[in-house]
Amino acid sequence: MDERYEEARRRAFDNLTSVADDFRLFVTGEADEDECGTPEEYGLDWERQVRDYVAGTVTYGHLLMTGGPGAEVRVTFDVETCEVRSVAYSYSWGDELVTIPEQEMPHGAADALRNYYATYYADLVAED
Repeated sequence: MDERYEEARRRAFDNLTSVADDFRLFVTGEADEDECGTPEEYGLDWERQVRDYVAGTVTYGHLLMTGGPGAEVRVTFDVETCEVRSVAYSYSWGDELVTIPEQEMPHGAADALRNYYATYYADLVAED
């Protein structure tokens, strides 16, 4: 791996840890709105990206207003139950794009993201 990619990956992990901490605080009700904003203000864009009819899933991209430039969480929901099936965090730095699947996330980060999207976005998926 080259140095630019390694730097982008390090920044992605740092930003992901910060985002996961904020999401954890939102879900527990401990978030300071002056510091974190509100869950509704946290993202810039929420859009459906892929509907997999065979697997029965739908994947959304959530462009974040924090977590670094181009920071996005991709969330895959079960179409029938609206349960979160998987999460991945993407971060672009310069011309490098780093995607961190939940299996590679720092301890507790995947659970924080899953809980956040199950709490604040499952209703939007059901309506869609």
